[in-house]
Amino acid sequence: MDIETTHNEDALISIKTFSGNNIETLKKTVKALSQEFKINKLSSVYTARMTKYTDKAVHQIKTLEDFEGLVVVLRLGCKDQPAEVFARLKRIEREMESTTRRGVVLNLLAFGHQTLMTPNLTIPHPDLHQNPVDLYPSAEIWGDFVHPVLKENINHLTQKISPIKWGQFFAQGKSLLDF
Repeated sequence: MDIETTHNEDALISIKTFSGNNIETLKKTVKALSQEFKINKLSSVYTARMTKYTDKAVHQIKTLEDFEGLVVVLRLGCKDQPAEVFARLKRIEREMESTTRRGVVLNLLAFGHQTLMTPNLTIPHPDLHQNPVDLYPSAEIWGDFVHPVLKENINHLTQKISPIKWGQFFAQGKSLLDF
């Protein structure tokens, strides 16, 4: 007799919006994620200056551009393996980009206490510990999460980042996103 096992891990996912209508894009993205995953916690929403690769001209030359956008981090309950979660996130990202001008970026920041390094996916996200745009909202919802490589919790990692202006509070995530 086969015994079905369920793999249940919490994952940290960041959503960064770059569209002209950031709030609507953020709401659509959170709704799409809630149909795929169990959302356990939602950080506040922050405005932040971010850099994104964008297509320029007909030849699809990628250039870096600075954008002001919205950022929120979600703590999701996941039953799938990291690669499957990542594939679902990328599908949702493509769907959102097809309906908005500049779309969204979904990053899988952490997946339980797992570490993984493949050509397509690295867990925890290689920039998590040094990117305040992801780190501060993550600390808000899972500050005692211990980074599986650095062996320090997220709250402690935020104290190691130099106090640069990375963004500002925009709204409570739960009330703004009607979640």
